[in-house]
Amino acid sequence: MKIIALFTIIFSSMLVHGEGLSSPESTLQGYLGCFQTSDEKCVLAHYHGIKSFYTGKPRSTDFEITNKIIYLEQDAKKWNDYGIVPSARAGDVELEVLQKTGNIQEKYSYNLRKFGSQWLIYSHAAWVAP
Repeated sequence: MKIIALFTIIFSSMLVHGEGLSSPESTLQGYLGCFQTSDEKCVLAHYHGIKSFYTGKPRSTDFEITNKIIYLEQDAKKWNDYGIVPSARAGDVELEVLQKTGNIQEKYSYNLRKFGSQWLIYSHAAWVAP
């Protein structure tokens, strides 16, 4: 029991201090892992530009990245021409993800940007369930 608790503390500390943010995929994995313990501080460490986040009850989420889009200049311009906030930039990454929590399956898009050496989520949206 002590080993599990120690691992949880070390793992949470790593996430909060920016490890695991080296790629869009690792950031997403860490972000979704935060919900297993309803750790708001962990969520905020993975998400740029927010000051609070309601995590709800602890839950485990299985996920599959179904598409990865690296935005080029024309992709960012198209996004921005629609007036979507926050605006996109060339080099941003969009991960399209199929998530399953319990019996509920939903599709999400996560937009990520590199801030210094860390990839952080700056926007996400849910789609209609498949």
